[in-house]
Order: sequence, then C-alpha cells, then structure tokens
Amino acid sequence: MVKEHYGVKSLICVIDKENIDMDYVEGESCIRLTGFFREAIHEDTEDIETFTVDIQRDMFFNLKSRKGNSYIPYHIKKFYRGECYILLTFHEVRRSQSYYYRTYVSPEEKTAMAQSPIYFEIDALAFAHQYNNIIHNNQTVFNFLFRRPSLPAGNYEFSLLGNVTLHSYHVGQGMCSLLHNDSEGFLLDCGAGTPIKRLGYASLTSNKLIADLNGLKKVSMILSHFDSDHHRLLSWDSNILAKIDNLYVPANMPAELVKDVNIYPIVKPCISITIHFNNGKFQAYRTEPTCTEKTKNNHALISVIDSNKETVLLPADYVYSKIVTDKNLGIERLSYKSYSYVIVPHHGDEASSIGVFKSSNVSAKAYFSAGNHATYLHPRKNSLDAHSAAKYKIIVDNEYAQIDYSVTLKL
Repeated sequence: MVKEHYGVKSLICVIDKENIDMDYVEGESCIRLTGFFREAIHEDTEDIETFTVDIQRDMFFNLKSRKGNSYIPYHIKKFYRGECYILLTFHEVRRSQSYYYRTYVSPEEKTAMAQSPIYFEIDALAFAHQYNNIIHNNQTVFNFLFRRPSLPAGNYEFSLLGNVTLHSYHVGQGMCSLLHNDSEGFLLDCGAGTPIKRLGYASLTSNKLIADLNGLKKVSMILSHFDSDHHRLLSWDSNILAKIDNLYVPANMPAELVKDVNIYPIVKPCISITIHFNNGKFQAYRTEPTCTEKTKNNHALISVIDSNKETVLLPADYVYSKIVTDKNLGIERLSYKSYSYVIVPHHGDEASSIGVFKSSNVSAKAYFSAGNHATYLHPRKNSLDAHSAAKYKIIVDNEYAQIDYSVTLKL
C-alpha cells in the first residue's frame, strides 16, 4: 500500500515530557516535544508559533541510523538536560503514531483545524549539539532556544480587597488553584493530566474552573514552573488563555512556553510576588536551589498564604527537602511553619515523603493532586503514610475525571 504524502518539513525540537499519554492516539504513551519551524528563527527572533510534537515511545527509541545503528540512547540524556536539540525531518501522511499541532491559539484563531493533529512519518532525526554545525546558523538556533528571555525580572505587589477564597481543583495528573475575591483572581498554575485528557476536555460534564473564571472581571496567572502539567490548560482552552492579562513566571529561565507568539506578550518574569488582602497575604518566592540539577522543578515560584484562618503551602514540584536547603531565606523559612493546608509537592512522589512539614491543627488537609498515570503511580504509599503521620487529613482521588473542587478555603 502506497501512503499518501503531503510534503517534506522540518522542526527544531526540545523536550517537553519524557513519558506521557498521547493526546490523539488512545492507549499509547509518547515522548512529547516542543517544536519550531527552522525558517522562523532568526538572530532577532523573540517569539514564534510553537508546536506540540508527539512521537510514540517505542517508535522513537527504536529509530536507527542509515547504517542500522541505534543512536537514540547515546544522545537522550544530553537532550533531556537541554544540551542539544533535535532536527526532525518528516513527511505528512494521513495517519500514523506521530503528529504535531499548534500549541497555543487565540479564540480568534480557534477553528476546527487550528489545533487538529497533523500526522507524519519521520525521514530523519538528528541531535544537534552546540558546536557541531549540523545545520546552517546552528548557533542562532541555540541562542534562541536556550538563552534567557530579554524581559526584565521584577518584584510585584498587589491587593485583593474584600472576601478572598482559594479553590484547588481536581485536574488529574496536574495542578491548578484559583485565588479570588469574586471580581479579580490569580490562577496558581493551570494544568491537567490523566484521567482528564485533551480529547475529552471539551465534553466534561463538570468544569468548575471555567465557571469560576467566567465570574471574574480580571485574571492573572502565577506559574510555579515550566512543566506542562502545570500550564497545559492554556493550550487546551483558548478562552482561558484569552482571559489572562498577565502571566508571572520564574525569572531567569529559558523556556519554550514564553517564546510562543500568543504567550510572550503577557509574560512577566519575577523574583517575588506579594498579594495583600484584608486578613493576610499571599507570597511567592523564586527558588535558589542548592542542587545543581537543571530541572524545571527546581527553578520555580514557591507560594505560601498566611491569613487569620489558614496557613497554606503551595510548593508545586519542589519537595520539602529542597525547601529546607534553599538559599532564598523566604523559602527556607517555610520549613519553620505549620500548615492547615498543603498541596503535596510533586503529586505525592517518593521524595515528597521525606521531611513533611508540621500540620497546624486537627483539621489540617493534604491534597494530592495526582492522576492515574501507569508509570508515575502518584501518589506513592510512602508519601500518603508520611502525611498521615504528620496529622494531615488526606484528600486524593486519582480516578476523578471532572474538573471540580478538591478543597475550598475562605481566607
């Protein structure tokens, strides 16, 4: 059978997720990349269209060189660390287990085809290191991909008047909360994951997040870090993206997200954020990790809420042991507090069982924002047991496939 081809194309790709369920092929896991068309990158490029690229995992890792040699394992660790990128050359076809689509679109661009998957077969996949000159102007591409954005980093201060509420949502293998006063709000991450999936998102019977956002006149977003399970709904729902006036992100980090043409205009890198309200305040601090790992989890905004009623910790994927050793004193001091509510770091992985912070009262809650991913297996039993031992009431529902409240706090 001769497969129909629609033209040869090439994408420059960097890693998004090493192992995740495919968006448009049921029952398969993939390596997920973020891609850009090479011809769109020039010396003065600040923002371009970005694309999500899913390649079925077995297919990716079984790729062979033209001489029949296996070469993916040799390069993959450097690729994960951001020391090289992939030059992907492919033919579009009617159907396959690899595809790409526009990552972010505005409501005006949102048509039936705007984010439809475009399937392809791989012609060549090459790892481009900084000095090997695999393609013309290799250094220009590297500068674009891995330099820090030329946006000033700031310390921001705001006020939320009136009665303030914090909602945390069931979003599966992701994280998402909303701090608001019924008029203005701050999204604290906006991610989702299995069992909530892209194909079923539009047909959810319950989506409390959308209902809450629709009731607000002004919304900003504070992104803890650049892992896509903390911002994926900006891609899935163009109306959420359009609702956000400002996107506050960790300062001094190169990231593909902020380079997208629909994201770059609202991005504000920051070192700290303070939000005052009647009986307390919210604070976010930029991490200064002592470890040298260049992972997205380590370079983040860690948040805490102190009010007359509640003390809340939102550490994203930054586990307790790293908070204790962080060089930012504002973060290190979080280990001295006791908490009435914690969103457990990194979805309740093994590391989150170590050094659990004290609970403040018998009603203290620990929410495990985790899904049913067969590889991650979050939350781990050790983490559940450790939080129970610290006198937290455990809240977890891995199989819940609607976006609904997990915890609501009147601050």
